[in-house]
Amino acid sequence: MTNPQKDDSKLGDLTSRLRSLAEGRETLDVAQFQFVDLDEIRTAYGERWPENKERILSTAENFLRRRVDPSDLLIAAAGGFLVVFGSANGAAADASAGSLSHGLNEFFLGELGEVPAPRMQATNHPVPVAKLAETLAAVDFVDPPPPPAVATDAAGLPNVDWRYQPVWDVRREALTSWYVSPYCRKTSERLPGYQFESAQIPAAQSAAIDEASLWVSEQALAELIPSGKQLLIGASIHVSTLMNLATRARLLSAINRLEPGYFRYRILKIAGVAPGFPRLYLNEIVSMLRTKVQNVVVGGAWNEPDIAGLVNSGPVAVGVTLTKSVLGPSAPVQPAALLHKLTTDAQLAHSARMRFFVEGRIERDLAAKLAASSVDNIVSPRIWPAAGIPDSMLKWPSARLAG
Repeated sequence: MTNPQKDDSKLGDLTSRLRSLAEGRETLDVAQFQFVDLDEIRTAYGERWPENKERILSTAENFLRRRVDPSDLLIAAAGGFLVVFGSANGAAADASAGSLSHGLNEFFLGELGEVPAPRMQATNHPVPVAKLAETLAAVDFVDPPPPPAVATDAAGLPNVDWRYQPVWDVRREALTSWYVSPYCRKTSERLPGYQFESAQIPAAQSAAIDEASLWVSEQALAELIPSGKQLLIGASIHVSTLMNLATRARLLSAINRLEPGYFRYRILKIAGVAPGFPRLYLNEIVSMLRTKVQNVVVGGAWNEPDIAGLVNSGPVAVGVTLTKSVLGPSAPVQPAALLHKLTTDAQLAHSARMRFFVEGRIERDLAAKLAASSVDNIVSPRIWPAAGIPDSMLKWPSARLAG
């Protein structure tokens, strides 16, 4: 958090913005300054609030920016958002703020009934622009965290190697599909955020990785399909790419340039879907992708409380990721409880005639239990490691779990 009072340039810029809103006047109506808080959302999330706070703040800011007028000023603050209305004042500004707050709560918490009536009756209470600028300069504004330092090439793509991670089909007892997977060239570790480890990834970085993975998977299909090797090749698309309108457009443009003849052999997995991710957004993302690609799947977190919500978004399959923390000796859940949850999740997917997968650094004994508990597909580099070239996929033994 930063204090703009210590930065004269920020104060000058803020004063300039406020004068612009005042349209040449020396005063602004105090009602033009409205605070949209997240109190109800924070209360509803309870103990899950700390781990979801940054995602909710980012999603809420995107929600509000789409709904405020271009003449309005939106400022992220520690407990919510300050809206300085250029499009309304007096009771009209109060009513607009109430509508924004109600819509935001309804977006995260579900149907909440009628929009509350405006609280204020006064029409105008003018305050000098300079005084307002000084007052706002003392507010703690939230600066977005800097993106992690990642070595990149000239196109902004992290320096990665591409490998193919096989997927075990429990019913067929065979490796039936492969996902293009990015590995850090320097450390030989899989990049976080896509499959086995969660991470916050800047949209620009994820977009570069996602677009590259599409072309790598396309190249694999171009090598395999003409030779009669009918395999499913998947590319993971991070949800942050799809939440940002600019990077989404970039990704859709790339998808439109893919070979239509490989349509049935291509899989797109929406990765990085955090627990409680807004269903309105997820439904829109899945629906949009399925107009381009038939096989769209959703990958959630192991502790996703609403698997039914993932199922109802309309993919062809859903699944969860088991991270190191849940598979380690200090796991937050007992193995029996975890297995019970995954079995229940699989049954929810099956009730919608949908496949259910589990991925992570899974050892053979747990994989055998998952196979016996209705899980359809298992992904584990501990059992089926990733390979560097497509043709090598066909030469591996399937390593049956029953063997």
